[in-house]
Amino acid sequence: MRQRLSGLLMIFGLMALIVGCSSDSGGKKVSNNDKEEETSVTEDTGESAQVEVSLMIHWGEKEFEEIFNQHIKKALPHIKLTYIQANGKEEIEESFAKGLIPDIAMGTNFTMFQELDLLRDQMPLIEKHGLDLSKYDQGIIESLKANSPIGELDALPVFKQGYVLTYNKDIFDAFGVPYPTDNMTWDEVIELGKQLTGEKDGKKYYGVFPGKLGLQQVSTTLVDPVDPETNEPTILDNKELRIFLERIQAIINIPGNLPEMESTEELATFLHNMRKVLIQHLIMHYSHSATKLTVLLGVNLKPV
Repeated sequence: MRQRLSGLLMIFGLMALIVGCSSDSGGKKVSNNDKEEETSVTEDTGESAQVEVSLMIHWGEKEFEEIFNQHIKKALPHIKLTYIQANGKEEIEESFAKGLIPDIAMGTNFTMFQELDLLRDQMPLIEKHGLDLSKYDQGIIESLKANSPIGELDALPVFKQGYVLTYNKDIFDAFGVPYPTDNMTWDEVIELGKQLTGEKDGKKYYGVFPGKLGLQQVSTTLVDPVDPETNEPTILDNKELRIFLERIQAIINIPGNLPEMESTEELATFLHNMRKVLIQHLIMHYSHSATKLTVLLGVNLKPV
């Protein structure tokens, strides 16, 4: 597969990848990028010729249309963006088996892309087309390089996804505790969570939990937890990593902030049932969509 796939892999906040395709197996090609040089400009009119570019994405077609296609049509009318849906390694492999190898693919799992042998160093293309990397958040660029086993830039960010702290106003009111305020630090949130953890009217309440994505966001500065030269952990010398672990420990150690669990299986079940916990017990939660949580759970959640 490495010989048959080429092109740009992009990773967007979460991740997006451009895989650029050519299929020598007789499969169905979704795009025509083999002829990039001859489809760039027409000789007679000087206008850009029509070109088809395929996008593989795990989102639904509605999101594809609203977030990408309608804007591409307006800004780049000579480009026809074709939609392919595939979610996860198995569906991507099934698409490849059918010959549906896209130019662009999007996802969130760097490890999966490595297993599928889709990662490529993008610097040759970046230099060829004069892309100015200074326009990108350099922290994200460095994080992407850190994800490469050999320090290559295998992807480019498309989205920088923000996160918000959401809180259940009704529970704050019940405890008589002031609402969270703007620009709070994690240490301040943890202290606030302590005031809201406990039992009231026969129901247990958990003050604060960052969530899986929240844990990733807290650790955004942890680019190299292991020294790439010695393969030794850097925890003793890594101030950011130490602060991160201390914060997580502080959240876990709030008395009564998590149900009592005696095994990793119980913890996995708790995390799996987080939606139910959010509805019934959780007061503050760190996530990327307060509106989505409010609609999904039907509770009085507000973003800070």
